[in-house]
Amino acid sequence: TEFGPGTRVFGRPVFTADGGKVLVVVGCSILMGATGNIGGAIYEASLDGLVNRLHSAEGTGVVSLPTPILSPDASRVALISRWKLSYCESEESLSIFDLHRGNQQELTPEEISKAVQAIADASTEGRTATITMSGLAWSPAGDAVVATFAAKDLCGEGATRLEAAAVYLLRIDSLAEEKLAEASLGPPSWSPSGDLIAYVTGEPDAPQIRLFDLATGDVTDLGPGIAPAWRPLPPEAVSLPWEGAVTDNLRIRSEPSTASDTVGTLPKGTKVRVYGEAQGEEAEAGSGNRIWYRVIGGYVYSAFVER
Repeated sequence: TEFGPGTRVFGRPVFTADGGKVLVVVGCSILMGATGNIGGAIYEASLDGLVNRLHSAEGTGVVSLPTPILSPDASRVALISRWKLSYCESEESLSIFDLHRGNQQELTPEEISKAVQAIADASTEGRTATITMSGLAWSPAGDAVVATFAAKDLCGEGATRLEAAAVYLLRIDSLAEEKLAEASLGPPSWSPSGDLIAYVTGEPDAPQIRLFDLATGDVTDLGPGIAPAWRPLPPEAVSLPWEGAVTDNLRIRSEPSTASDTVGTLPKGTKVRVYGEAQGEEAEAGSGNRIWYRVIGGYVYSAFVER
């Protein structure tokens, strides 16, 4: 395939799981702004020549853009783009682009957004906020991502102060999120079974690999190391956490109790991935049902989730 004048390819092309299509991020340097920003787009082509199209990725900068990360079913692409704010400053953002529907969803953890806003509210001349990322991984089911975000205060004259940094779980519909751990030293990794997440924390000269259990919330220290990766499993050996449908507007609680904080809301009909169960409050008096389901963000009462 030949692109028009000034068009550049960013990152490496990515094949779909069946090997029938390839995707790559492209941008036109002719439209480059004064700070060197290039608007991005996703080019999709099939090896049989039947598919040959460009997907617009609105608001996506492709300066130093890594390879696009395909969801397991190849229906969506995660894009980490970088916009230059000035010669020496830049900001990164995460967008999920649906290749079938053509829509785009930007994902930013609430804590990071609030940190950036607080910096902006207190800003003085020469001071600004920026967001950086150090990698992400898709859930095996393709309905969530785990990513590392940081909010930084660029104080001027080359000084930088870290305001917030952590590993976050994010539903791609942005209905729920969860902070797994404070500042990470690299990209996290989601297990093929869908119930465990590995990440690296600690000091740069003494990194530690830790394992987060989505069903229980337990964290296991695996010892020193970097760049955790999972051994692939054959399809017949994988049993993903089950998915249900919410039968009424349902609050996500921080604990399995109606007295705990509300951390999100799932509208009626929303699909929800269930990672485990916990005994908690009998939310419907007299029902005898004390089962709450563990989902991204916290817990929901089992009576309102239909399997």
